[in-house]
Amino acid sequence: MDFFHTPLRKEIIMRKHLFALIFLIVVLNFTSSLSEGAFFRPDIRPGYGVTKQAWLSDYFAPLRGTNMDTPVFILDSGKPGIAGIAMGGTHPRELAGYTAATILIENVRMAQGRLIVIPYANSSAFSIRDQESRIPLSSDRVSIRNQTSPLR
Repeated sequence: MDFFHTPLRKEIIMRKHLFALIFLIVVLNFTSSLSEGAFFRPDIRPGYGVTKQAWLSDYFAPLRGTNMDTPVFILDSGKPGIAGIAMGGTHPRELAGYTAATILIENVRMAQGRLIVIPYANSSAFSIRDQESRIPLSSDRVSIRNQTSPLR
């Protein structure tokens, strides 16, 4: 019996395949975590009160294409009145801000005046790993890189 058909050779081949599989899994996991936080794109479903959707870069061009660009939602009644702004996500670990802004976008209809809502004012901070737990802030809460959004 030659070496190529011995049980030892088969065990060596199995170990090489197992090592290659583990290596591939580690590499794929690492590369996906690198791209995961690159651009944060929340999954927001605007309600009937939203009359216009824009990006912050529409008002300040240097932000276009960066992870600092963020969606802006305008709820305009079409009637004269006070204009207001609601900004959430200034501090990404504070859930209440962007949750409240998202609820406004999805549910509010203005009777008069205009409301401008920026749910993720500091969207670049969502792409930074949490310093305490080392978990990307956005990985479990929202869909990341929502490229099919009607906003872009």
